[in-house]
Amino acid sequence: MSIHIGLHWSAVIRPLKKAPKQVGYVFKAAAAAIAAFGAYSFIKNEVWSYLFSIRQYAYIDYESPILTAALEYAAIIGLIVFVVYYALKLSEKIRRGIK
Repeated sequence: MSIHIGLHWSAVIRPLKKAPKQVGYVFKAAAAAIAAFGAYSFIKNEVWSYLFSIRQYAYIDYESPILTAALEYAAIIGLIVFVVYYALKLSEKIRRGIK
């Protein structure tokens, strides 16, 4: 789901093209902060071990508040969207020839 959202993220942010540049900078900074927190959460929650089938079951920390867990996993989704979107932009630049 996150990969799919990242592939179509340009349609979501299209209205920002008409906004002042400062608004764009604020949204890019927020996206980078979400991606950074997502990377931290990805490592902290050892999501990679589930992705590569190193660990066969998901460990749920019942001591952690549910809102914290939800925000961490939402940030991981944001990280994947961020990576896919900017990887797609980079591949388009490479395909056209970096300018």
